[in-house]
Amino acid sequence: MEKGFLMQGDPVIRFGKRVRELRDSQAITQDELAHRAGMDRSYVGQIERGEKNITIKGIYKLASALGVRAFQLLD
Repeated sequence: MEKGFLMQGDPVIRFGKRVRELRDSQAITQDELAHRAGMDRSYVGQIERGEKNITIKGIYKLASALGVRAFQLLD
């Protein structure tokens, strides 16, 4: 891996933090986000904690559920 990549931190963890940040800014629960995205609530929690590496399809589902464009979930 490149040195710059390692210095920036784990992208799975950063992605999860971004999802939580957007969810919190809209004052919705994990349960509500999961419902909107057609996902299980525990899976959304695992994504937010950086425990799951989500697929591209999942990124688009979460983006739609949050009312943002997919690229806005990436930093």
